[in-house]
Amino acid sequence: MAESNEIKPLVDAWGTATSFLVVMPGSASLDTMAAALGLFLAVKESGKMVMVASSSEATVEQARLVGIDAVTAKLGNRNLVISFDYIQDAIEKVSYNVEGKKFNLVIQPKEGVKPLDPASVNYGYEGSDAEIVFVVGAKSLAELGNLYLTEKNLFDKAMVVNIDNQPGNSRYGQVNVVDNMSLSVSQMMVQLPQSLGLKLSAEAAGN
Repeated sequence: MAESNEIKPLVDAWGTATSFLVVMPGSASLDTMAAALGLFLAVKESGKMVMVASSSEATVEQARLVGIDAVTAKLGNRNLVISFDYIQDAIEKVSYNVEGKKFNLVIQPKEGVKPLDPASVNYGYEGSDAEIVFVVGAKSLAELGNLYLTEKNLFDKAMVVNIDNQPGNSRYGQVNVVDNMSLSVSQMMVQLPQSLGLKLSAEAAGN
């Protein structure tokens, strides 16, 4: 576990931060997933806004962990994304207007091209405004795959807390809780929530 002076920037930022993110690499082991979900539950139970994400689906052995159903493959719900089937060079112009309290997105097809089929339109959310990002069990940000590649701006702006026990960790965080001598990430995670004044519920501790 890191010394108290190493995590002091995190402790100082904790009190005023309101939005948090816990992320893992797609290759997350049972130990990494258990540690990440334990932290996620502890933060959530403190009343803070927090999400947990991984770039791959949980394995059968991870399915028993409390909070596994909260793991998502996308970061955040800040931006509304509208997507539809696209034919190259079929769109003439995209614009918008506001009528009263209605925002209208206008997609104008090129002459001779069929209008957009409403049945092909999908809606979703992406983007996160997390102020503190806990990265659990990754030697580098590149190991997060699309979670990092699609949200580089988030990782540039947020305080990144790197929690890992693997040799070769690149110490990419503003705060690095890296202990190559620790037998597991879960073992390290027991102390971190306590340093932040968080209580470990039976579910979090069980993970």
